Amino acid sequence: MPLFEDLTAALARATAAHALVILVHTDPDADAIGAALAMRSYFISQNPDGPAPIIWLPGVSLDRFRYLPDYDVITTDRSVPRATMALALDCATQGRLSGHLPASVPCINWDHHSDNTRYGTYNFIDGSMSSMGEFVTHYFDAIQYHPTADQATQLYTALVYDTGRFAFSNVTEKTLLMAAKLVKYGALPEPITQALYHTQSVAGLK
Repeated sequence: MPLFEDLTAALARATAAHALVILVHTDPDADAIGAALAMRSYFISQNPDGPAPIIWLPGVSLDRFRYLPDYDVITTDRSVPRATMALALDCATQGRLSGHLPASVPCINWDHHSDNTRYGTYNFIDGSMSSMGEFVTHYFDAIQYHPTADQATQLYTALVYDTGRFAFSNVTEKTLLMAAKLVKYGALPEPITQALYHTQSVAGLK
């Protein structure tokens, strides 16, 4: 589909960037964090010899996300990191970004909120997606990228959170199909739900 073709081209630029910084919205939730972690691993898989992207959440406490694989790679330092490109995930307006980079830094704005203001250099918005977890999973499926078990855990967590455990009106057949694919790749629904709503450790997800 055209949106994913253009997104692939933009993400290729991000993969090649010398200093990619991933941003989400302020007061981040499990959907934003899960999607960001999964995308960081994706970029590393596409350019294993290049610099790892930085997920920048200045001043954010990560305690409530400790059940997620790789949560400890997130940077919470308030100093602005060097950036040659930014990826903004799950954030409808520029003012709500978790951190602010120089205006000269190109930004990929990838979001599932229909009211997104399209503030990016490149904008990829689809309000039919229930969550960033679903959006990223759908993209991976479209390009035939097989997520690792850790990525599946991160994305399933994101999807479960933003759909209220599949109880909200944003759930569609596509949502459930993407959830099933994540289970296929190693996401474990019962311990993920327990960790998400009862804050267990990451060890219980493996």
